[in-house]
Amino acid sequence: MDNMISAVSNFPVWIWPLFAALVWVGYRRRKPRVIRVRMLFSLPLIVSAVSVKVLLGYPLSLETVVLWAGGLLLGSLFGWLLVRNQKVRADYDNGLIWLPGSWLTLALVLMVFSARFYFAYELSLPSSSEVGSIHVLLWILMLGLFAGLYCGRVLAYMLLYRQAVSEDLSMEQGGFMIRRRADAIKP
Repeated sequence: MDNMISAVSNFPVWIWPLFAALVWVGYRRRKPRVIRVRMLFSLPLIVSAVSVKVLLGYPLSLETVVLWAGGLLLGSLFGWLLVRNQKVRADYDNGLIWLPGSWLTLALVLMVFSARFYFAYELSLPSSSEVGSIHVLLWILMLGLFAGLYCGRVLAYMLLYRQAVSEDLSMEQGGFMIRRRADAIKP
């Protein structure tokens, strides 16, 4: 129990606000929504940046880079497969995309943090160097998988967006109108 508390207490302070924000984002994504296309990239960028930051905390070798990249490719494939048949709507004029609601983002956030807790705990236990090395390699693989899942989903959404027929979605943003940039400038 002390090792678990030690592992959790050694997390950087910035992890907890990030966790709260990601849970909030995951919870909000359970309902269909209209967002700006550029917002699709925010969560994958955050998860990928954290993944790379953690990866760089370990000694880089060909083995770790290949594992991480392999996890990234495999995760991208899974992420694409998860959303490739979903219906999206596009508004090219306003740069908007309608996305169906899903609990998947929240589930992924919870899986990422659960895996992080597990590996932090396992790596804090006194064990043989062989077992520790295996845990590090598994953690690096998981980092790539999770980043890939988010990236693959965005890739699939972008492909679906490009295939969709454009329609005006500016009035569908949670009951609020999203104005065109030109409309926002008018007095």
